[in-house]
Amino acid sequence: MGAFQSEVKQILAAPGVPREIFEPMVAMHLCGRFDRLDWTFYEGISQLEPAHALVVTSDGAYRTWRYWDIDPTHQIRYPNEQDYVEHFRELFKEAVRCRLRSHKPVGLFLSGGLDSGSIASMAGHLKETEGLPCPEFRTYSWKFPTLTQCDERHISDLICDRYDLPATYIDAEAVNLIGPPDGVPDADEPFMGVYQALLTEGLRQARAEGVGVIMSGHRGDLLVGNWIFDYLHLLKTGRWVQLVRALRAHEAKLNVPARRAATLYLAQPLRAALRLKERMPGLHALLRRNGQRDAAAWPPWVGPKVQALIKALPPSQVADTKRMGWARQERYAAIQNAMHMRTTTWFNRMATSQQAAFADPWADRRLVAFVMAIPPRQVCQAGENKHILKEAMRGIMPSPVLQKSGKVDPGPLYRRTLRSTDILQGGGIFGLSHSHSDVVDVPRLRHEIRKEIGADHRIWYALSLLLWSRATTPNPTGHPMNTQPKRPFRRSMLIAEGTVADLTSTGNSNPDNDCFGGTVYPPGHDDGCPPKGGNGNGNGRSSR
Repeated sequence: MGAFQSEVKQILAAPGVPREIFEPMVAMHLCGRFDRLDWTFYEGISQLEPAHALVVTSDGAYRTWRYWDIDPTHQIRYPNEQDYVEHFRELFKEAVRCRLRSHKPVGLFLSGGLDSGSIASMAGHLKETEGLPCPEFRTYSWKFPTLTQCDERHISDLICDRYDLPATYIDAEAVNLIGPPDGVPDADEPFMGVYQALLTEGLRQARAEGVGVIMSGHRGDLLVGNWIFDYLHLLKTGRWVQLVRALRAHEAKLNVPARRAATLYLAQPLRAALRLKERMPGLHALLRRNGQRDAAAWPPWVGPKVQALIKALPPSQVADTKRMGWARQERYAAIQNAMHMRTTTWFNRMATSQQAAFADPWADRRLVAFVMAIPPRQVCQAGENKHILKEAMRGIMPSPVLQKSGKVDPGPLYRRTLRSTDILQGGGIFGLSHSHSDVVDVPRLRHEIRKEIGADHRIWYALSLLLWSRATTPNPTGHPMNTQPKRPFRRSMLIAEGTVADLTSTGNSNPDNDCFGGTVYPPGHDDGCPPKGGNGNGNGRSSR
C-alpha cells in the first residue's frame, strides 16, 4: 500500500491505515533532538527530507537523493567590502520581489527585528521605485497592553509610516498560548511553536483581509546573524593589529570583555579546528573548564520508558564540513538547523490552514549560496552582528530603525502563561498525569516549571506532547505511546510535500529561487540530471 499526501493526517484518514505512534520520534522530541528529518510521529509514515527528491516507479519501488546543497568549494572574492554589500542588496531585493508576486494581497509578520524589518523596508522601497507585483502589501504585528516591554511597534511602525504600509495589530495578551482553540498541536505532530496561537490569530485576520501569501523573516538570523565572528582567520593569517582592533571593537559594541570574546571566538574555534575532542579528550576537557556544561541527555521529567528509548537513539547526523573552516561550518550548521526546518514545516502548515501560502525571502537559494561563498568576516565583524545586512539596508530602512532594531523577547507572556492556575495546579493539560508516568513525570515537570518558569526549552516539548496525545490519541487515556501490540503494517506509506507553498507565493516558475524543498517525480522521470525545485521553506517526505 502506498500513498502520497502533503500532510500526515490525510494518510491516516485512508481506510486500513493504523494510527500507531513511532516511539523513537517521541523520545527524540522530548530530549529536544530534531536531526532525523525523515521521521514522523507515526509508524510507517516518513518525510522526504529538505532539498531531497523522490522517484517512484510503477512497481512501488522508490529512490531518494539530495538535489541541492551548499558547494563548500565555491568562493566569491571582491577587492573591496562595498562590492559584497551591493551584491547582497541586489540578491535580497530579488528574493523579496519574487515572493511578492501574487494576485492577492501579501502580508508579513513584522517585529522590531532586522530580519522582518528588512523585508518590509525592501517591499516599501520596491513599492516606491517600481511598484508592487501584488494588489497590496500589509503587515501584522503584536501589541501588548500591559506587558509593554514586549511591544515592538515603536520600531516597526517607523517602517510602516515611512512607506505607508497598512498595519494590523494582534492583541497578544488576549490569546491563550496553551490550550484550545489554537494553542493545541496539529494532528500531524506535537511539535509547535510557543506562539502558535498568536500566529494563528494573525493568519486568521490576514485571511479576513484577503491575504493570499504570508511572509516571515524566520530564517534571517540563521543566514546572516547568529553571532558568528571569524576572528580565528585574523589569527591564522598573522594579522595581529586587525585582530586586536576587532576584539576591542567587539568589547566596545557589546560590552563584552575582550578576554571573553577571545575565548568564544578564538580559543573554542581553535579547539574545534584542531579536533582536540577526538584526538586529545583529556586536554579538551581541561581547556573546557571555563566553558558551558553539556546539556543532559534527557530532562529530569522524562519517564523510564523514554529514557530507555533515548539511550537507543541513533547518533545525530552531522554533515562533513571539514573543508569549510570554523566560521563557515558554524554558518552551514545554522542554515541546516533541523529544529528550524521543522519550524518552517509547522509554519507552512499553519498558513495553509488559513488558505495562505507561506514564503520567507531568507530561504532563497541564491542568497544562501552567496552568503556561504563570501568571507565570513563580511557577514559579521568587529562585534557587529548582521553587518552585511545593516550596510545593505542603509538608505532603504529608516535610519532610526537601523539604530534601534533588535528582536524583543516576548518571554514574559510565555512565563505568565506557565504560571497560570490551570497548568500549575493540576488542571488543564495535567489532568491526565497518572496515565503518563512512564513517559513524562508530570509532578516533576510541574516542579521544574515552578522552579524555573520555563527556563529549559524542553519544558515546552513536554507540554506540547501532553496536549497532542490528549487531542489525537484514539485510546481513552490519551497515552502518548502505544499501549497495544503493534499490528503488521507494510512500510510503503509515502508522503511528499510538494512545491505548492513557495512557488505559489513567488508566482515564479523558476525553482532556482528556492531551497530546502521536497519534490516528487513520477515513474519515467529522467533522474540522470538532479532536478531543481521544491518550495523555499518546508520539507517533503519519504518512507522510513
